Amino acid sequence: MHSNSMKAYVELENLSSRCRKVVMALEDLGVATDRKIKDHLKLPDMNNVRPRVTELIKLGIVIEDGEDICQETNRSVRLIRLAKPMTRQLEMF
Repeated sequence: MHSNSMKAYVELENLSSRCRKVVMALEDLGVATDRKIKDHLKLPDMNNVRPRVTELIKLGIVIEDGEDICQETNRSVRLIRLAKPMTRQLEMF
């Protein structure tokens, strides 16, 4: 296994299950708002996503990547993406 893959695997292993789900959602979505992640994961509340995104930003796993207008609230919201690509092949280990 490549050293970068091993590092990414270790990072994911140390995350809570909800943080790992947010990371996997961002792998699928690319750049997304908190609401898009919530909808993608079929979670009932924005508070299931926002704290995890904040935690992932502090860890340097995701970064803010601009702004968008939320279709539901008509307010400016952050766009986030993975700071570096992670691959689903890590799930094999």
